[in-house]
Amino acid sequence: MVGGFDTLRTQPKDLNSPKSSEASQESGLSVDGLLILPIPNTDGEIEILKARGIPVVLINRYVERHAFDCVYSDNQFGGYELTKHPLDLGHKRIAYIDHCYTSSAARDRFSGFRKTMDEGRLFHESPDESGFPLRSNLRFVADYRSQCAKNLE
Repeated sequence: MVGGFDTLRTQPKDLNSPKSSEASQESGLSVDGLLILPIPNTDGEIEILKARGIPVVLINRYVERHAFDCVYSDNQFGGYELTKHPLDLGHKRIAYIDHCYTSSAARDRFSGFRKTMDEGRLFHESPDESGFPLRSNLRFVADYRSQCAKNLE
């Protein structure tokens, strides 16, 4: 307990489960507010929390249909700078690896990556079905495990 507050770590979908509700009632915990980290596909759950009147602060994401308080980094600039560095070192085959494309942070990082690649004139092939104009062997949506590294070989 810090400053009279307990910290409970959970995913938003867990807050709607009977097991989570029972645990918080048994322990006497009440929720004064939530800090929510980027978790893909949770916009609906976050909107439910807002409708219940629970204060929510989103960390490094936004929900396009509603206004929430948020602490947000410039993911587009981050994606741009992270891609620019290897380009400045002379590299041309730069892979983009992400675990999902549904979060606002992931979309913004990709936008920065794409801007850097456009400036380096490295987008020279037709876009694929997702709109990603890069050779398919340099784009991965994966879980960051060893299989992703094997795909780069």
